[in-house]
Amino acid sequence: MGRAVLIFTPYEMKPYSSGIAILWGSDGLGVSSAYSDFDLRLSDREVNVNVTYAINVTTTLLIQGTYRVIQGDEKQVNVTCNLLNEGRPAVARDITLYYRSLNDWLIPGPPNNYTLVDYGNGTYLISFVAEIFSSDVEVSVHAYDQREIYTQANVTCVKL
Repeated sequence: MGRAVLIFTPYEMKPYSSGIAILWGSDGLGVSSAYSDFDLRLSDREVNVNVTYAINVTTTLLIQGTYRVIQGDEKQVNVTCNLLNEGRPAVARDITLYYRSLNDWLIPGPPNNYTLVDYGNGTYLISFVAEIFSSDVEVSVHAYDQREIYTQANVTCVKL
């Protein structure tokens, strides 16, 4: 009778801790990643096999935003999101955008002021109109990819 042994070692170099790296910044970049090394050993009387490999699962969210003043404190905001799995375009399962108004984070609405366009290549454009009382327009995008990996990123939009 043979024996199979699987040993895994979570990656421990920065930015990983116990194989997990979560980098959710205010610079438009969000990364959620898991990385582990594996060693599989199979043995019986006639064969000994040793296979080592690593698995790195990484979801990256890149966002950038612009806005223009419509009238008074009312602003038209456009946010471009790029979602990646292991550096390649990914499909979002869910994307939620929040914007900062005074000290609160709000979801844009009503529905006729909000659009989300899926370009089919990991790129999404979110547009909305909202009353934002600051000259700094801050947004936060929270996304789940199809693997249900969550990541988020914040950015301050550029005035056009």
